[in-house]
Amino acid sequence: SIYNYEKALLLNPDDEAIQTNLSFAQKTAIDDIKILPEVGFKKMVKEFVSNLHYDTWAWTAVFIAFLSLLSFLGYYFGNTVFLKRTFFTLFLLFLIGIGVTVFSAFLQKKYDSNYNPAIIFAEVTTLKAEPKNSSEDVVTLHEGTKVFVLETLGNWKQVELTDKTKAWIDKDAIKEVKK
Repeated sequence: SIYNYEKALLLNPDDEAIQTNLSFAQKTAIDDIKILPEVGFKKMVKEFVSNLHYDTWAWTAVFIAFLSLLSFLGYYFGNTVFLKRTFFTLFLLFLIGIGVTVFSAFLQKKYDSNYNPAIIFAEVTTLKAEPKNSSEDVVTLHEGTKVFVLETLGNWKQVELTDKTKAWIDKDAIKEVKK
């Protein structure tokens, strides 16, 4: 059920019923992995960037570029010093706005493409330090635990837990939410 609620959250992230049901389902999971909070400047940037979808950021950049063009034309054809200064200042502010929105679009696209959650479907599985069966065990997890897929190597997937532990898992033990 956790897998299906996670898939539903991808389609409708603001649905409170889905979030409530997901939290109930997660409480039945055996593993209690702590969630390390993000702090500092990185958290502020991520919260700012995630306010809009990357397509919305890109269209905002196009709109600001159009306003920048208009302010440049106002500067170029302005008759008085006051008008020229005003339009030039607006032009510079719009250029900064273009930079911020394009950068935000790229960051949001990067965050979106790197977010690859998966749910463990095997009843019990061990995460390994290296992508081979003879490797040292890192941690034992049970079905319903959420992990994030980082990369794939053969029959193994490198995953990261919410406590930032990175390890390898057999690809048959998990089911990716986004695929």
